[in-house]
Amino acid sequence: MKNEKREFFSSRLGLVLAGIGMAVGTGNIWRFPRIAGKNGGLAFIIAWLLALFVWSIPLMMAEMVIGRESRKGPVGALRSFAGESFTFLGAWVSFVTLAIMFYYSVVAGWCLRYFTYFAVGMVPKNAQAASDWWKAFTATPWQTIFFHLTAILIAAYVVSRGIQAGLEKANKVLLPALFIMLVGLVIRALTLPGSWEGVRFLFQLDPTDFLKAKTWLEAFSQSAWSTGAGWGLLLTFAVYSDVRESKPAADCTIIGFSNNVASILAALVVIPTVFALSSTGQAAEKILSKGNTGLTFTSLASLFSNLTAGWLIGSIFFLALFFAALTSLISMLELGARMLIDFGMDRSKAVKTIGVIGFVCGIPSAVYMPFFNNQDWVWGVGLLLSGLFIAIGVILHSVSDCADKIFPKESTIDRQLWSFAITIIIPVMFFILTGWWLQQGATWETKVAWYNPIAQYSPGTVIAQWVLVLLVLFGLNGTINKYLTADVQVTETAEGSTPSEGSATPEG
Repeated sequence: MKNEKREFFSSRLGLVLAGIGMAVGTGNIWRFPRIAGKNGGLAFIIAWLLALFVWSIPLMMAEMVIGRESRKGPVGALRSFAGESFTFLGAWVSFVTLAIMFYYSVVAGWCLRYFTYFAVGMVPKNAQAASDWWKAFTATPWQTIFFHLTAILIAAYVVSRGIQAGLEKANKVLLPALFIMLVGLVIRALTLPGSWEGVRFLFQLDPTDFLKAKTWLEAFSQSAWSTGAGWGLLLTFAVYSDVRESKPAADCTIIGFSNNVASILAALVVIPTVFALSSTGQAAEKILSKGNTGLTFTSLASLFSNLTAGWLIGSIFFLALFFAALTSLISMLELGARMLIDFGMDRSKAVKTIGVIGFVCGIPSAVYMPFFNNQDWVWGVGLLLSGLFIAIGVILHSVSDCADKIFPKESTIDRQLWSFAITIIIPVMFFILTGWWLQQGATWETKVAWYNPIAQYSPGTVIAQWVLVLLVLFGLNGTINKYLTADVQVTETAEGSTPSEGSATPEG
């Protein structure tokens, strides 16, 4: 086997920053505030914090160990851990994340476009004007495709630079800038007259909300989607970690908490602003009940016009949203590039290839909103299955062996809790969450049969697309194994690292 020139993060901080950049995305800013507000406020936040510990962090720990020990992206990593018969598990994880990337780059383009609107002083004067802007923009293919392409090119450039010169440098700029902008927007939001009504709304506590299944189901879903647990992204970054410095339990906890902090900051921007600039609390709640795009690109865009220097506040908000989208998009492109590298490509060719694929496959979502909505629905729920497959990979390998890589042997309680989460909680919650979301989807299109495989939101379209992809990947399992490069052993030194053919265990 031809030796691969292997890169590593320059420090443990580089890996943690990459993980935070992977986790913090548009979902923190445009989904969390409205979902938290609609589902019990503080009760939802408490349930969401619990979900972080029993779903998200255990899965992130599993990903970090799988990636660090296998030195492969999701496809090769799950082959190494679960065996060649189960390579299709990793192929599913990669496919789902890339399918999300195809439309996520479109979202990043939207954010970039709205930043340019506000940066040149184009501020919608009212809700109707903002709605007209949004409809005009999304109905103009050359614009949506152009900004989709721009987002892909920016992310691809970063990934093409490599781990230290690309990802690390980008995250050291983008993440501090993002958090500084969010803090600045929080300060501005909380100084608006009437904004504290929004704070009270966000942190209201009704004990009966703990008895509502929807509070818990929405909280677990938000944590699963927002942290990136089960996406294969942290697994990919762990490929470039230094075994001597890597601390999976601590690193994943830091990443998870950082993601939650970003979500709370976003909520303290969005909800107080909506309450301060709405005529009544009832009107504010109505705004928060709108979907992600309705809240962001129409309601908030029009509300900024009521502020002094609204163009500046809007510019900062949409730039922060773009930075959040960009850090996640970079992570997805890196996963795709790593996958192709594992099939023998060099980084330059892999990045160009995955960039072109991402651009071409993203065009349908850029030009046809129903297709965008369908893909978001199908593969968003598909991430829950990805999380289950990560857990299965650990179970098939050895839960005890993986626990040895995460916790000191004397940490008996930590090991037992993690093992319980991987073997019991995550599989059980997968079936509960997936079943609930499919049931929800059956109610969204009242005139469409639930089993319709070509409907926008039906359970049938989810099942049909999942089964098709799983059958194809299972059928290609042997072919994938044939073309994957051999597992590597990585000998790490203070000066660098030298990969060689052999064991998948870098410490071996």
